[in-house]
Amino acid sequence: MNPRLAGVLLAIVLLLPGCSRRNRAVEVDPGAFSWTTVQGDLRRAGTEHEAVPGNPSVAWTVDIGRGLKSQPVVRQGVLLVAASNRLVAAYSAHTGDRFWEQRPNASISGGVVWRSDTLWVATETLAGRAMALELTKGDDFWERDVGPASHPPLLVGSRLYLATDDGSLSALDAATGEPAWRTRLPGGVGGTPVPHGRSIVAVGARDTIYVLDPEEGDITGRMAIPRAASALPALRGDLLLLPLRGGGLAAVDLALGEVRWSAEVGTDILATPVIAEDGTAYVLTTSAEVWRVAPEAREPVRIAELGGASRGSLTLVDGGLLVGRLDGALFFLDRSGRELWRRDLGGSIFAPVAVAEQAIFVPLLDGRLSKLE
Repeated sequence: MNPRLAGVLLAIVLLLPGCSRRNRAVEVDPGAFSWTTVQGDLRRAGTEHEAVPGNPSVAWTVDIGRGLKSQPVVRQGVLLVAASNRLVAAYSAHTGDRFWEQRPNASISGGVVWRSDTLWVATETLAGRAMALELTKGDDFWERDVGPASHPPLLVGSRLYLATDDGSLSALDAATGEPAWRTRLPGGVGGTPVPHGRSIVAVGARDTIYVLDPEEGDITGRMAIPRAASALPALRGDLLLLPLRGGGLAAVDLALGEVRWSAEVGTDILATPVIAEDGTAYVLTTSAEVWRVAPEAREPVRIAELGGASRGSLTLVDGGLLVGRLDGALFFLDRSGRELWRRDLGGSIFAPVAVAEQAIFVPLLDGRLSKLE
């Protein structure tokens, strides 16, 4: 090749976004931080005590690539993100500069779970793999074939549990990746399981909830539900709040093994419900309506109609809710449903936003991620 042409091509490559950036180490001590399941905890309320800015504007935007379908995780100035363009990456939450990125051989839609110096992800293609990465540089601790997993893992103690799209629930040693057991559920698995007492509870892909022994994987119990689930559930105490296909909502008492109540909200629920510390639950429908279920109530009440369409972007924060629409509009509502502010970001807000240190991190489906402060 002509040397001058080669030099021009190299200069162009180095100017492309991301190509001139080298991986660098994350130099923080995460301490005892843990984000071990969907949205941080079983109530899906990991950001409940995080304050949001009163009049936010965009501080920075980075282009991750495409396919931000899961909530980022932010702690001590580090932002972790996984995307369906075969990417796991760590960024500075302060500046948006990249620390490191890793490129698995398959897409990731389920997002990241994180404890101390380790993060875990699972890929969703046919030959899906679970992997543990070290926080500092993103290097592999281990990788293990598990099958396609479109939902995030669940981390409980020393065990990592994964629901795979082939209808199985697996348990691995979180530190080594060694398999403990694998159980195929009749009719398949509806998503990430939850721990309850001394059991693991998995919502089936049809109309059954399964209770499993966490050590051996044996099915020890079953509960019938009115119809198949449409989104992952939230759990507070013994009460599992479960969206149902066709716009239904059911409260399942796991201690009694029965449905305590069920109700209809009219349109589909694809967002995971969130439950506040006081037991008040909030639900987002695909028609961008927000419903509230008061503690001990048996009927949801609509508190906001935002218009347009939503998918899964519902985040519980200090003093309210952050709701994203598929047209890129982000709303901050108080817990009565009153709109406090709205920002339009373009793109499509598919997943819950992240909140930390009075800043909001908004993942867009086209691959952009914006910080509001």
